[in-house]
Amino acid sequence: MLKIFSDYLIYHVLFLVIFILFVSCEKEVSVSPPDSPPPKGFVTISSKPQSFKIFMEGKDRRRITPDSITWLETGSYRFTLRKNLFRDTSFSVDVVEGEKKKCFIDFTLNPAMLGSIKIESKPSSSLIFLNDSSTGLQTPTVIKGLLPGYYEVRLRNTDHRDKKILVTVESNKTSEVNSVLVDTTIWNDYTLENSQIASNNLTCLLSDNPQDKIYIGTADMGLVVKENNLFANYNRNNSRVIDINIKSLYKTSGKLWIGTKEKGLARINGLITTFFKKNGSSIPTDNITSAALSEDGKEIYFLHDPATANAGGISVFNPSFVKSFYLNQPSLKTRSIYVDSDKRIWIASSIGIITFKDYPDMKILDSNNTGLNLEQANGITQDGLGNIYFSTYGSGLIKLKADKIEHVVKKN
Repeated sequence: MLKIFSDYLIYHVLFLVIFILFVSCEKEVSVSPPDSPPPKGFVTISSKPQSFKIFMEGKDRRRITPDSITWLETGSYRFTLRKNLFRDTSFSVDVVEGEKKKCFIDFTLNPAMLGSIKIESKPSSSLIFLNDSSTGLQTPTVIKGLLPGYYEVRLRNTDHRDKKILVTVESNKTSEVNSVLVDTTIWNDYTLENSQIASNNLTCLLSDNPQDKIYIGTADMGLVVKENNLFANYNRNNSRVIDINIKSLYKTSGKLWIGTKEKGLARINGLITTFFKKNGSSIPTDNITSAALSEDGKEIYFLHDPATANAGGISVFNPSFVKSFYLNQPSLKTRSIYVDSDKRIWIASSIGIITFKDYPDMKILDSNNTGLNLEQANGITQDGLGNIYFSTYGSGLIKLKADKIEHVVKKN
């Protein structure tokens, strides 16, 4: 009986296994469909001028004109072209797969993409050159229809030095130029661009009248000596000058004194150079600024700024007394002082050249009334002909002609 039951059980198990295998073989096998081919929409975008960034649907496609956008599906797409100084330009393109669309944007034909320059000058009627080409126009005027970009404007007038100004032009905007040209019947200036001077970054001046020399201190090239219209440069590599950053110069009894920013004072007497520093001598600091001797050599003038005395001023020293007076100019920074042969005091300061003979009857010369960057003046001297020279940081050397001094310093 047990054997019959066992055979019966084996029979049913075999039947069940065969049935499962049969059903499994009958099930369908699932297979993924083949990949669809990529879309073949194609847009070429070019422009005049070139090099505009291409954006599509607000996203940077990291392409610049001229270039193409490929693998586009059929549909409408919004493109934007962007370039510095230009207004953004947007447009839509209907793309059809298999077709190549070409888009050309000419910015030169769209007035809204162009800019203007309004130009005024003192004196007026100055000739206008744009990127070294004559415009045939004179100041005051407005030059319209300019592509955005950077332009060099040059102004020219008789008896005046040419003035160059770099102007940025943007779409649908008017840039303004208002310049004062230097009157060369009154002023001469010497720069790296128009002379052999070693630096534009000048700090101080000293005139050696009997030899018709002018000693010029610089911030980066040591000492420059002007003799007639020739310039010679002296620094640590070729002379006894102790520093490239010279702050003050003066000469007494044939000895040249050089004050530096950080290395104290040097006295040059022929072939002998003597050094004075805070450690080892009587000077109070190694940062020497400015001093001026009186005509008789008995008094010495020192400048002081607001940090030292209220509103900035002058201290006068001689063996018997010390006196001080103030310039009453807020936030004034003084850099150099000079007493000329007519006993007129000249002060180089942050607001321009302050000059007077009888304090407080002062006149201020600056860029607004001269066209010169006298706010950056830092050294003053007078040559044997009576001309006054000003050194500047960044604008070279400036000369005020002797026969024009009284006219220039006269109060309005």
